[in-house]
Amino acid sequence: MDLHRFWDGVITTSQNLTWLRNEATALRNGQGFQRSQLTELANTEFESWAKESYEIATKIAYINGKLNRCAERRK
Repeated sequence: MDLHRFWDGVITTSQNLTWLRNEATALRNGQGFQRSQLTELANTEFESWAKESYEIATKIAYINGKLNRCAERRK
């Protein structure tokens, strides 16, 4: 499940706080979101999380460093 898309959709489509709370509770209680199923939570070191985020951003968002810089910054 793409949590970013889910929360953007939930938060921007409803002002009903009860419904939002119920959606959050249902998600939290879902089988796939039990703490034992979230193996990525095993590592609690901030530095490790930052390194992982950097590696993902470099690989995906910046296309392994091949993403061209903005034209304004090339000056």
